[in-house]
Amino acid sequence: MPKPSLSDFLSKASFWPVEEVSMSAWIEHAPFAMWIMDAMRPNAVVELGTHTGYSFFAFCQAAKALGLDTELYAIDTWEGDVHAGSYDNGVFESVRDILERDYPGRAHMVRATFDDARAEFPDGSVDLVHVDGRHFYDDVRHDVETYLSALSDRGVMILHDIQVHERDFGVHHYWEELQEKYDTFGFTHCNGLGVVAVGPNAPAKVRALTQLTSESELAELVRAAYARLGAAVPTPWIIEDPDVDRALRRLGEAEEELRVAHEDGQRRATEMQNLQARLAAAEGTLRRLGLVGRAAKVIPSRLSRGVMSRFGDVAKRASHRLEPGTSPVREIFDDTWYARVYGLAGDRRSLLLDYVQDGAKAGRNPNLLFDGAWYAATNRDLESLSRLQQAEHYVTTGGQEGRSPHPFFDAAFYLENNPDVATAGANPLVHYLRSGDSEGRRPNPYFDPAWYRRVLGLKGFAASAYLEAPLPRSAPSEDFDPGWYLATYEDAAESDLDPLIFHLMHGDKRPASPDDSTGRVVLRDRWTALAPYRSVTTSREGNITVVTDTISADGLYGRVATALVLGALWATASSKKLRIVTRRGRPATKGCFEVWKMAGIEAPKDPEFVVYRESGDTYVDIAPDDHWLTTSWSTTAALRATVDPEKVVYLLMEDERSFYPTGDDALKAWREMTRPTGLTLVDSRRLYDALVADGATNLVDHGMSFESSLSAFTELKTEHLWRPRRELFFDSRPNRARSLFSLGAEALTRSFERGILNASDWTVHCVGRNTPQDLNFGGAWTVIHDAIPLSQYTELLRSIDIGLSLMATPHTGYPALDLVAAGSQVVTNTWPGKTGLDVYGPRLIVAEPTVDALAAALGAADKNSRTGKVDTGSPDVLCRTWTEQLSDVLARLAAEHAGV
Repeated sequence: MPKPSLSDFLSKASFWPVEEVSMSAWIEHAPFAMWIMDAMRPNAVVELGTHTGYSFFAFCQAAKALGLDTELYAIDTWEGDVHAGSYDNGVFESVRDILERDYPGRAHMVRATFDDARAEFPDGSVDLVHVDGRHFYDDVRHDVETYLSALSDRGVMILHDIQVHERDFGVHHYWEELQEKYDTFGFTHCNGLGVVAVGPNAPAKVRALTQLTSESELAELVRAAYARLGAAVPTPWIIEDPDVDRALRRLGEAEEELRVAHEDGQRRATEMQNLQARLAAAEGTLRRLGLVGRAAKVIPSRLSRGVMSRFGDVAKRASHRLEPGTSPVREIFDDTWYARVYGLAGDRRSLLLDYVQDGAKAGRNPNLLFDGAWYAATNRDLESLSRLQQAEHYVTTGGQEGRSPHPFFDAAFYLENNPDVATAGANPLVHYLRSGDSEGRRPNPYFDPAWYRRVLGLKGFAASAYLEAPLPRSAPSEDFDPGWYLATYEDAAESDLDPLIFHLMHGDKRPASPDDSTGRVVLRDRWTALAPYRSVTTSREGNITVVTDTISADGLYGRVATALVLGALWATASSKKLRIVTRRGRPATKGCFEVWKMAGIEAPKDPEFVVYRESGDTYVDIAPDDHWLTTSWSTTAALRATVDPEKVVYLLMEDERSFYPTGDDALKAWREMTRPTGLTLVDSRRLYDALVADGATNLVDHGMSFESSLSAFTELKTEHLWRPRRELFFDSRPNRARSLFSLGAEALTRSFERGILNASDWTVHCVGRNTPQDLNFGGAWTVIHDAIPLSQYTELLRSIDIGLSLMATPHTGYPALDLVAAGSQVVTNTWPGKTGLDVYGPRLIVAEPTVDALAAALGAADKNSRTGKVDTGSPDVLCRTWTEQLSDVLARLAAEHAGV
C-alpha cells in the first residue's frame, strides 16, 4: 500500500461552500466536518453542545449533499453555561427553524442534559460523536467517558477547543490523556479540533489521519490545508464600517459606564434609563447595518445580560476593535509568517488585530523568533501578565535587559557582541529582524547567517531558512557539527530537538564540535553534569530518592521505568517516602503512576517530585538517613560528590562507554562504572558478566545482577495468526549506534525486494526518535512512531506479528523481550556475550548480524506466524513479576543500607 498523501485527506466535500453561517468559535472547521462525513459515511452522528447550530448545520449539510441516510442528533439544553454565556429561547427557536426548513426528518434536537440524553442511544449505535459542551476538565472527561460506550466499532470522536489555555478550559489537559490511549490527530487553528479514532474498525482514511506522526511534514500539510480552507469560510458579521466602529465604541463606553455606576452604587433611575437607551441605540445600529447577517435571529435582546452574553463571539471580536498600531508588539510582528503558520488571511492590520485580540491568548506567536511559552517559562517574574502583555514587555523592556525571546536568539549575547545596538538602546530582536540577519550578525554563538547563506546558496532571512528546515538540518556554522554532536552526546541523540536548539537549551558549555573554537575546555566547564549538587541539610525523615535526567511521557521505558519500579518497591519495603529528582525539565508525573500500575505494584503514597536545574537557583535538600538510586554514570558521579557514596545505589543498564566515541567521556564513564564504592545493580546477567570480563571487578563484591520483569507484556499476548494485513515492529533508533539501525533497514529492504516478505501484506511500524520520515522498505506501508507514550506502545504490541530489534550489546534490550512476551515472533542478532537466549523460548529468533542472515530470519518468523507454529506459552522467565525478580535486590538493600 502506498504511503498516504495530502490527497487522501481531502475530497470534493472539503471545498463545499458553507450554507448556514452563524456565530461560532467553530467557524473554520466546517471544511473538515464535510470531509469526515464523506470519509466515514456514518449511520448516526451525535453532537454534545450545539448552541447556535453552526457545527451541526455543517454535518447536516454534508449528509444531505452526500445522499446519506445518516441520523443526526443535536443535544443541548439551549440555556447556556459559564463558557457559552446565558441566552433565552430565541437561540433554540432559530436552530429549530433552520433544521425544520432545510433538514426535515434527518436532524433531531434533543433538549436535555448530556447525561439524561445518553439513554436514547444504545451501546455501539453511534459512529461519530462531537464533544463541545462545558469545557472544564472534569466536564469534558465526563462527557467523553459517558459516550464512549455509545460508539460503534467504527466509532470516531472529535473534541473542540483543544488549543484553548484560558478561562479554566481543561480540554487541552484531557486531550493529552486521550493521545496516550488512542490514535489521534489535532488541528491547531480556530481553538483547535481533536480527532480520536476510538473504534478498532474506524474508517481507513480517518485511521490513517490519526496515525500520522504529529510533527511530520504531511501532518503539517493537512493542518495548513484545513486552516486555509477554514479561513475562507465567509463570516459576514466581521465587516469594516465606520458606523459599526462608532456603534461598537459607544456600546463599549456605555457598558463601562454602566459597570462603574453599579460599582459606585449610583443607580439613580434617570442615569440608568439614559445608559440603557444608549445601549439599545448602539444595538439598533448594529442590527440596521446587518452586522450579524443570519445570526441576527439568534441574538437575545435582553440588555441586562451584558454585551458579551448578548453578542457572544461578535462582541468578543469587535468590541476590542483597538487600533493595533498602538501595541508595542507591532515592532516584532511578522504578518507574512503569522498568516502562513496559522493558516490565516488578511492584510497586516487585520492579522495584527487577530494577534492582539485573540492570537496571543490562544498561544500564537508574533514571529518565528518570539516563543511566548518559552518567554513565560524563563521569566517567572512575569507570570501575572497575560501573553500579550509579556510580548509587549519584551519589546519595551525585556530585550534591552538581555532576556531571550526564543532558545535560538540569545539577547544578552547579541547585545554583548553588538555594542552599537546596546549603546543605541535598541531592542536586540527588533534590530536582528530588521537588519542584523542580513548584516551577518549572529543571534547566538553557533549560528552564522552569512556563512549559512553562502554554503547553502540561499537568499533572504537565514534564521527562518534554518529553523523551518526539516530535520536533520545542515550545520549552522563552522563552529557547530550536528553529526558529531549527536554521536557524542546521547542525551541530545535521544531528544527530538534539533541538536543546535538542544545545545542552546541544555548543552551548557560543553564542546559543540571536535575542534570547538569557543575555548570551553576548562575541566570545570567541560562536564557541568558532574558538578556536585547544590544542597541544603534538613532534619526531616529520610527518603528513597531516585535521581534521573528526564521522565517524559514518551520515555517511560527501560532505564527510567526500571528505576521507578525499584524506587517504589524500595520505599515501600523500608517504609520511607519516595522522592524523584529530575535534572532536565519537569517529570511526567502521571506517567510514573502509569508505570507503577502496569508493573503491578502499589504506587507509593504521595511521592515527591523535584526539578533540579544544573544551572539555576534550585537546591536538593539532604537528610542524614536519605538513600539514593541513580540511573547513569553522570548522575552517580555528581551525587557521590555530594553525599556519602555508600548511600548511593547505581542502576547500570548498559555499558555506558558505548554512548560516546572512544575518548574522555568514555573513560570517565568507565571510571565511575568501576568505582569500588557503593552498590551497583546491573540489569541482566549477560551485561554483568561482560563488564566483569572487561575489567569491572568492583561488581564482584559491590554489585549484583537482576532480570527485569516482563509479566505486564505477557498479559497483552494474543494469537498472531494469519490476517489480510500484517504488522511488523522495527526498533528504529538511528541516533543510537548500538541499535544497528542501518543494518535493520537494509535487512527489511532486502526482505521485501526479494519477496521474502510480501510488501503488499505488511505495515512496518518504525518506533524510535528521529526516525527518517521518508523510509521506504521496498514498497511496504511505513508508519513512523517518532515518540510514543507508554499506553500507545503497549497497545501497538498487541497487533504485532513480527518484531525486528537489534542491539550491538551483550544483552537483548527491552523492545525485543517486550515483543516476545506479548506473543510476537522476534528477530534479534548475535553479539559477543549474548548467549543463552533460548531461555526466552522459540519466539525469539537469533541470527548473525548480516543483511542476508537477518532477512532469512524474518522469513522464518513470517512462516512460523502464518502457519500457526507459534508457541503460545511463555517461559517462566517472561512471567515473573517485578516483586519476584527484585526480591534478592531488595534483600541486599535491606542488609547493606542502614535503617533500610
